[in-house]
Amino acid sequence: MNIRKTVKKIAALVAGTTMVGATIMGAMALDLSDYPAPFVSGGVFDGKIVVGANAATSDVVGAIDLAASLQAEATSVSEINIPGAAGTATVTGDSAEFKTGSDIVRIGEEIGSTANDGVKQTFTANDLEALKSGVFDTGESSKPVKQYLKFGDTNATVEYEQNDDDITADFLKFPDGEDMFEYHLEFTEGAVADIESGGALQDIESEVLTILGAPFTIVDADLDAGNQIDLTLLGGEVADTLRDGETKTYTIKGVDYEVTAVFIASDDQSAKLSVNGMLTKELEEGETDVLGADVTVGVQEILTNQREGIVEFYLGANKLEMTDSDYTNGAYAEESVKVGGERIDNAWLDIKATNSTADDEITLNYIKYKVEADDDIWVPAGKGLKEFLEEPEAMLTGTWDVLYAGLMETGVTTIKIDAVSDHSYDMEFENVNGDMYDFPLLTNKDGTFKYGDDDDDIVFIEPYTATVTGLDNETFISDDDYFVVSDSATSLTSDTVVTSIMRYKSLSSGDNTVTFQDTAGDTVVVSYTGIPGAGATGELIVGGASHDFWVGNESTTASEDYALAVDLDSSGAVDSGEVFLVTRGGAIIDLGTQTFSLGAAKDNLTNPETALEANTVINITTPTDNFDESDDTGTNWIAIQINETSGNEVDLSVTEPGLYEWEDDEDFDLGMTSYGAFVKHYNPSGDEADEVVVEYPLVQRGAQVFVTAGVVEVNEGTMGASGSVETTDVNPIAVGLAVLDTDAPTVGTENMIVVGGPCANIVAKELMGNPENCAEGFEPGKAVIKLWADKNAMLVAGYEAQETLGACYVLADYEDYALSGTELEVVVADLNTITVNPVS
Repeated sequence: MNIRKTVKKIAALVAGTTMVGATIMGAMALDLSDYPAPFVSGGVFDGKIVVGANAATSDVVGAIDLAASLQAEATSVSEINIPGAAGTATVTGDSAEFKTGSDIVRIGEEIGSTANDGVKQTFTANDLEALKSGVFDTGESSKPVKQYLKFGDTNATVEYEQNDDDITADFLKFPDGEDMFEYHLEFTEGAVADIESGGALQDIESEVLTILGAPFTIVDADLDAGNQIDLTLLGGEVADTLRDGETKTYTIKGVDYEVTAVFIASDDQSAKLSVNGMLTKELEEGETDVLGADVTVGVQEILTNQREGIVEFYLGANKLEMTDSDYTNGAYAEESVKVGGERIDNAWLDIKATNSTADDEITLNYIKYKVEADDDIWVPAGKGLKEFLEEPEAMLTGTWDVLYAGLMETGVTTIKIDAVSDHSYDMEFENVNGDMYDFPLLTNKDGTFKYGDDDDDIVFIEPYTATVTGLDNETFISDDDYFVVSDSATSLTSDTVVTSIMRYKSLSSGDNTVTFQDTAGDTVVVSYTGIPGAGATGELIVGGASHDFWVGNESTTASEDYALAVDLDSSGAVDSGEVFLVTRGGAIIDLGTQTFSLGAAKDNLTNPETALEANTVINITTPTDNFDESDDTGTNWIAIQINETSGNEVDLSVTEPGLYEWEDDEDFDLGMTSYGAFVKHYNPSGDEADEVVVEYPLVQRGAQVFVTAGVVEVNEGTMGASGSVETTDVNPIAVGLAVLDTDAPTVGTENMIVVGGPCANIVAKELMGNPENCAEGFEPGKAVIKLWADKNAMLVAGYEAQETLGACYVLADYEDYALSGTELEVVVADLNTITVNPVS
């Protein structure tokens, strides 16, 4: 066997990157209970496995097992940040959300419009039990009936604005004059009825249609001259029959109603009922009466004979009357529906039927009904459309609603522009890594309107494109200036770039170092090489990204001594790059336009001393890819204009999005972008400088709108916690792990695991004091695991090769054995029978 080649193969098994530095166990009070320390420290292997050049094959096998087990231990646990998920409300009961796949309702997006690619246009029986299909039996035919709620012409949106009551909040808004909903009832194969004398359609009378979950009986159906069709339907909370003089008690919503059939007349087929002692008028079939303020009674049918009569009635009745003046044209007719005897304004009806004159029969095809908003209607979070209608009866039944559940809970990060007295502004933001930065943004204190404060500047643009040669003479960052760096180039789509605010604190020409401060906390001292102003350069590393810098010469102006040119965007060059701030949640902040003046000697460029335009606009933008639909984003930016005002003061205004005065405090204006970024503008009535706070969502803040039927319960959503998960990273052991004894480092200089006894390994011999008899101290059937802390070494060796391999097994499976002290005896009867004993 070629031992040297085999050792190289062991090394190749664990090839990887090299870590600099060694952990020397001699400096620590370690014993075998600490294993795999010190050979693995901080998840990184540090040491050598030494095998004798003349060793037996089993020694090499044992070394391979040790290498494999050490690689398994050379791991580290790191955290991966997981962004929070938007918390969504849940609605239990018969309900369906305006949502299609991942397409949610964004702020400002039409919930259903077909023309403008709304979120969901049609609800069917697959969405709501209230729309389930039924069967309509006319005697002439028995045909299926299907129902649909359609919002394809609905322009309702969720908006953050001010309603007619001057309340500023988010609302589901139905615009004046626009369709709110459309209901379709379709006789899928046509419902056929004979046309009786006078145009009566008796085949469909007494038949039941379920409309939006509520059963209605057709009590009257007629054709009139000119293709007009009239339908009268009756429904209610309770449907029952009473004999003449009979009394029954019914409970509706917890209230008891005692109903008596006072008399039933056979001559004119009418009935008079008593409800809790109140008498109805004399009612014929299809007629209703309202008793008191809350009880409607309707008679569906009356049956009489010579001895008695029976009345079929509804309690809590709902009467629908529908008229279409031309059932052949398939066109809507306005204000042709009555509910409870009242005509519904802004309601439209289309009943489509086909008349077969030869057979004196008619085929019903469909009933369509739609309602327009008669004014702007704002539905607040947690409420339904029906509550805010002047005529809630326009919904046809009280069984359904359009519910606005509110905005999703997303968690937010805060962006602030705070006034410093009345002459300057600071900005605060949180970067992608969660580091909070607060820095001077703009000032007008000394009459110069500029970035930074009155003493120092903030630089976020590289002022030119230049070659490496000469950069030390084209500097643009002076002592104590702030500057923005990023780990890669930024753009209006780069929402994962890490940006930081650094400050150039000082330079020591004596030891060639530059001191920087990460304004979120850390101070960094960096060396440079060369002579300032004549090729001096260094490398600043922020968050793992490299930023080359060049050092200018000593200036006659103290504040500009040893000014710097810095590669701000980690591109490897100064090339006119601009760095946008990127926040947690992915907002991109463009601080505006920065201009520089070029000194005659080209020894320093100065922006900070160059006056800005009178108005400077800061834009906070949401990348389009962050929306659920990147081609439908609405207003995806916030525009903040900072103004230079008289008296060396500053002020600001928010030009986008539109803001509305807060009813709770007139000094604040509120607004929200289509992504859900909430803007709070402090706009005092006095002379104070305005301020802005932006609560930017960590994910898109969508809205939730539901169609509901029956009794439902709304449970508010909570933000899915952002945070982290732990992941285990394998740290590959570097090539060179295993070495031959003839190539091993000097004992004591590195951590070593020595495999094999003195007879096969010269390093083992040295550890044991170079005995004349290389087998001295070893017994047949036994091996030893011994730690020399002062020599940074561990010996794994047996009397024979099998015992050495057995001891390697023990060390590789150390968790299965109670290792302790500095020396253990390993008894190896065979490789399946191994015993470990402490050595006192």
